[in-house]
Amino acid sequence: MSFLSGNNLFNSVFNHNRVLDAPTLFSTDIEIKKVQENAEEIKIYESLKNIINKGDTEKNEAGEAEWESCKIHYHPILLRMPDEKDNFIIGQIIMPDGAVLYEASMRLIEESGVIKKYRSTQQFRFGKWVDRFLSYSKELTQQHLLEVETRNREMQEQKRKPFSEIDF
Repeated sequence: MSFLSGNNLFNSVFNHNRVLDAPTLFSTDIEIKKVQENAEEIKIYESLKNIINKGDTEKNEAGEAEWESCKIHYHPILLRMPDEKDNFIIGQIIMPDGAVLYEASMRLIEESGVIKKYRSTQQFRFGKWVDRFLSYSKELTQQHLLEVETRNREMQEQKRKPFSEIDF
């Protein structure tokens, strides 16, 4: 462990676990590109992230969850990815029979001597499940916001309690 690891400035500037916004990479095949663009437009990846983080849009943590008996896996794109593979799976929705409904990966591509990270939809099987999945993600966000609001209200009540009227 480095003597600098406890330093907040060091951690904020050199945090290798910092989440990155990676541009999207699309296929050159027109039909595949249309499906990839559809997945981007309806924000499947973002909804997947939201479900893993239980509706907390501020969080971006890796994890697994279950939805309608499907397995969901999510891993944020970090400044430094595990093993720096050139194709790392960052999001998946897998049916119980093993069929993949959605899969996104992070791809490393060298451009002008610089290795850049891109997010790419590798598989997307559009169907009725999509609306249910997106609705579930929205429900989780609403639940989370309600919990935060309730917590804040309770904290305010506790804070003001010593200054409230009392009748005895």
